[in-house]
Amino acid sequence: MNEPSDFHVSKSFGNSSGAGASVATFPSYGGGGTDSPATESPGGSLGKGVLGGLIALVVGAGLWAAISSTTGLQIGWMAIGVGFLVGFAVRWLGRGTEPVFGYLGALLALMGCLLGNVLAYSIILARFEGVAAIPYFFSVLPTFGTFIFNNFQPVDLLFYALAMYQGYSFSFRKAPLEH
Repeated sequence: MNEPSDFHVSKSFGNSSGAGASVATFPSYGGGGTDSPATESPGGSLGKGVLGGLIALVVGAGLWAAISSTTGLQIGWMAIGVGFLVGFAVRWLGRGTEPVFGYLGALLALMGCLLGNVLAYSIILARFEGVAAIPYFFSVLPTFGTFIFNNFQPVDLLFYALAMYQGYSFSFRKAPLEH
């Protein structure tokens, strides 16, 4: 395992009287990359985490709907994939170490699963009724809650919980250990 290099302090930015500000150089960890504690902000960016999670939510829901409508089956295990995708996106863009990033990932993962279900059912029902899927989806959207409730199965709770766990688990990084 690579050890951090030494911590250095140098004098610079001095004025004409010789007084200057100290500039600290933090340890660099082997391997570099963007996960280096020297290059990350301490709290991360919740806004970027939300953006990444929303993009992943839409992508995951779209994949869920495409696979479900193509196969004609509701495959609950895809919820875990949606949770992972959302959690990874929140972690990658948000770069947070606080639990709030995990809560965000769990909530967005659940929303992705619900949206995936509604999209899948909309595509399948639109095909059955011989209408276009997108207008059908937008006609169902105002009754989103009722639509989910009417198509709910008890096993959905298990898969939604697994998706939320994945979304939570992958959404934030452990804080680096202090040396």
